[in-house]
Amino acid sequence: MQQSQYKDIQRALTTLVGSKSVTANAANATIKGVEVEARFEPTPFLELTGYYSYIKPKFKSFIVPDNGLYRDAGDYTQSKFSGVSAHSGGATLRMHEDLPDDNGTLSASVDYYGQSGTYLQDNNWDAVTQTHLAAEFVPGYWVLGANIAWQNVMGKPFDASFNVRNLANKRYITGGVDGSTSRIGTLAYFIGEPRMFTFNLTYRF
Repeated sequence: MQQSQYKDIQRALTTLVGSKSVTANAANATIKGVEVEARFEPTPFLELTGYYSYIKPKFKSFIVPDNGLYRDAGDYTQSKFSGVSAHSGGATLRMHEDLPDDNGTLSASVDYYGQSGTYLQDNNWDAVTQTHLAAEFVPGYWVLGANIAWQNVMGKPFDASFNVRNLANKRYITGGVDGSTSRIGTLAYFIGEPRMFTFNLTYRF
């Protein structure tokens, strides 16, 4: 468990001065959080690992100065931290077995990762409606992965593995850039990678 106090945090604001973005020492904040990790081995060949993280950042003061540089000057103390998921975590289930006659080790695993939603930029508070801007919110997502590996193939310094990322082929957003309130007038999202297969061979000299 942790708690930190910050003053004069540099936060990027989505606005333009000529052709450049602006970063300001505009905020004071308190950040609280907790992390938990666990490992469980019910049998010599089966193991389960997992972790969970909770983080709660909160602006104590976030005033965007009205000095001609910022398009959206005002009080954004009620804004949410951008790029921060309150909840995130993952788990891996792995099975492994040593082959007879020192022919290596076979293993298979499935892993999970998930996180709650985030905001694209820090000035996501609408002072008029007293709500957070819906366009700034990126929903949470989860992904699965799988791996099959053979280490020390036939007793040699040679490894082979087959991996699948985003096993369920989920469509999800990892982030983005909101220029809808700037002179650009655009909103772009970054899409997570689709289902991908990889095959790896490693030889140790």
